[in-house]
Amino acid sequence: MLHRTVVGICLMLVTAFTYALTNEEYFAEIDRLESDISRLERKNGPFSDLLFDPLVSLAELHISEGDFESATDALHRAQNISHRNDGVYTPRQLSLISMMTNMALADGNYDEANQQEKFRFFVTRHYLDENDPEVLFAYADMAQWYINTGQSRRARRLLKEAIAKAERLDRNPLPLAILLNKARRLEGLSNNPKNLLATLDSVERSERDTLASAYLEAADSLLLNRKDEQAAEYFQKAAEISALAGNDEPRPIAVRRALQNLRADNDRYRFEPDFFGRQRLERMTTEEMLEDLSVEPQWFLVNADQTQIGFTIPDSNERSNPERQTERLIGDPLMFSEEQLDNLLPSSTKKRMHELRIEVSFTVLTNGNLDDIEIIESTAPTKLNRLIMDALRRVYYRPALKDGVPVESRDVRLVQTFSSSFTGV
Repeated sequence: MLHRTVVGICLMLVTAFTYALTNEEYFAEIDRLESDISRLERKNGPFSDLLFDPLVSLAELHISEGDFESATDALHRAQNISHRNDGVYTPRQLSLISMMTNMALADGNYDEANQQEKFRFFVTRHYLDENDPEVLFAYADMAQWYINTGQSRRARRLLKEAIAKAERLDRNPLPLAILLNKARRLEGLSNNPKNLLATLDSVERSERDTLASAYLEAADSLLLNRKDEQAAEYFQKAAEISALAGNDEPRPIAVRRALQNLRADNDRYRFEPDFFGRQRLERMTTEEMLEDLSVEPQWFLVNADQTQIGFTIPDSNERSNPERQTERLIGDPLMFSEEQLDNLLPSSTKKRMHELRIEVSFTVLTNGNLDDIEIIESTAPTKLNRLIMDALRRVYYRPALKDGVPVESRDVRLVQTFSSSFTGV
């Protein structure tokens, strides 16, 4: 699927050309491309289709040297030319949108990256015929982006629409149902995979790998829902159709979890202006308490498959705080709000976060629980050690499988680091 780790993005940006240019070669190539563009413009006009390729080459050259501003100017011009010649929905611009997304990510402009991805989906959906099954891939890619950037509600809404479309086009909705179940899990909703199981029951045929993935996804959710016997049945089903699914090492289950149960006896309040501008106390919702940036970490994300990008964008929720901003995440494989984590630590520790390392050992039981959790080695302060221990007590693993049967695993190791997941280039 789509979506880009930091390393992948930076490699794409820095190595757009297959070889490194010296400064002299770089400026000579810039001069050559700009001369070609000027010549073509004089001969054929400012919107000639012949300008598209040299403008893209110019943008790639600027990107290779980290000059994103000049690259963006060239890409916008190429995009405008493609609109003039092929229409607003031309697929030729999709590669340009990807480049602008990646530049925005590398520059730390996450909201701009999100807008570019939404425009990519808009273009793809409109240039394809509504009855073209290829449009389902566009839905899946956009939903995956939403999931990877903390916009699970948007992902769920989009996937429900895509599943309905797949059924109307007589296409297999199971890959979309798997994504929908993951979106629910990463939103912290009920872990009951009833919708996924219903889709499994309704699908007459499916590829073995897709079916095995669905069984494993259902089993993971059932473990989180504390239905380990039913989960074992789906592990066995996966093993029956896929040798890869039958024998596996223990692995964490991707999920978003609160660090404590937020009950009525620990209510918090915030000031809210009324119609006349007067301040009044309003009880915070559970979500507002979780997202409160003035307190220590309240939640964490298990980045099990390394797809989560290092920030979360405010999701679509009418009850959420309208002032909530995009948040950076920090940590691997457990990710925390960087601002909340700052409230836990002194300034001296914040300056060396990238150096901190906590190695933990534990036993993974057959029901996914962790037991005998112990810190083996740590360069982190006590508060951070305690935070990781608290989080691991709320983490569940897919147990090791032997011929599809869950087995206990002792001395499983996890190394937690705290380098920022997204530093740009």
